[in-house]
Formats: sequence, C-alpha cells, structure tokens
Amino acid sequence: MLSGVYFLLDEKGEVIYVGQSNNIAVRVQDHRSRGLKFHRVFAIEESDETVRLLKENVFLVAMGPRENLSGPRTPPMRPRGTK
Repeated sequence: MLSGVYFLLDEKGEVIYVGQSNNIAVRVQDHRSRGLKFHRVFAIEESDETVRLLKENVFLVAMGPRENLSGPRTPPMRPRGTK
C-alpha cells in the first residue's frame, strides 16, 4: 500500500489531475471506474497526511490540472507540539 501524492497524466504527458491518498492504487482505480481517462500515473511517497495535503496543494496551485474541479484544500490543523 503506497501513500502519497499522485499525478494522473494524459497521453501527451500533461498532468490532468493531482490527488493524495493513503492508498494510491485504490484511489487510482476509483478514478478509472468513474470514467476519468488518463494514460500514466506518477506518485511521490508520503505517509504523513498533513504533509501529503500540503504537497498536494502546492502542486494544485502550480499546475492547475483541468480535472481538479474543487481546487486546493485546507490541511487539518493540529495543536502545536502534537504529531
């Protein structure tokens, strides 16, 4: 089970979707079953959920993929000094 930020690419190699998941394989299959057409998947491994959300947001803002309709998200907040 791979956790991290993933990128779905079209046949031209253009990033069309950026997401994050604690199980990328299952999430990618979910995209396929919902009819999203993509050619390749690229992933950056990251187990920490807050870091995943932050990385996802950076890539969403920088790339603006056409299939990400909701845009960047706010990561969950934790009290200082906790993990």
